[in-house]
Amino acid sequence: TYALASLYYSIDSGSNPVLTNSGSALAGITTEQTLTFSGKIDLTDTGLRGITRDNTPEDTLASLRNNKATFTGTVNGGNATIIQDFENIGGYPVYRHRYNGLFGMTYNATVSNLTFGSESVSTEKGKMALTSNTKMFGGALAGEADGTLTVSGMTVNTPITAAGGSEIYIGGLVGWATSSIGNIKSSGGRYNCSITDNNSKAESCFGGIIGRIAQSSNNNVEWSFTNDTVTGSITSTSGNPSRIGGLITSIENRKGTSNRALNLTNVSVAGM
Repeated sequence: TYALASLYYSIDSGSNPVLTNSGSALAGITTEQTLTFSGKIDLTDTGLRGITRDNTPEDTLASLRNNKATFTGTVNGGNATIIQDFENIGGYPVYRHRYNGLFGMTYNATVSNLTFGSESVSTEKGKMALTSNTKMFGGALAGEADGTLTVSGMTVNTPITAAGGSEIYIGGLVGWATSSIGNIKSSGGRYNCSITDNNSKAESCFGGIIGRIAQSSNNNVEWSFTNDTVTGSITSTSGNPSRIGGLITSIENRKGTSNRALNLTNVSVAGM
């Protein structure tokens, strides 16, 4: 089912004489979809990574939205566990794939009760190994988030390693929230991934939940985290002063901004 969903979202049936699709998901970002997961989905050694595409012709929001790299809609996790396997054949890190996660980017997405990697079984934690020779983004849920993002009951145990000489933005959940991101709401989450930074670019960001929020407008937006726990570890082995944060590494500064709010309620950063 995961493989079928990936084909459904990634391949352009309009220009493919073999694959046909009577659904409307391929119409683009304006079409909301619902995905429902169950049980354990082990992607180890399958060659499958995310459901959407992880690259676009241009590094623009429009390109992400129009080239099947974006998911918009609802994910019913059903307490399922997805064991991710982001690496190349032979165990080499992924490179030149810019948007890494279950989705390349989310836009107006709601996700609930989904676990990435096992907390108790060491061989079922999964992995995300990235090397940035171009600007890259990575998170268990999505490389980037745009519009609004609401998540609840999320658990992230996936180990993430990052190397390379270009900027890379890593978060346990989302690597980068765009300049036009709206409200973000996370509740009841447990973010327990281990992140290892061996990247040489000082601007790179590594965060327990989100790598960087790039929103720089003075719009009325709220980023709220309620009953979330961040554990695990973030380790830098590069000798370079990358940016590291337990919850969010970096929020774009805008002089005179008064309408943005970061609300933390019963949030624990424990044992990191």
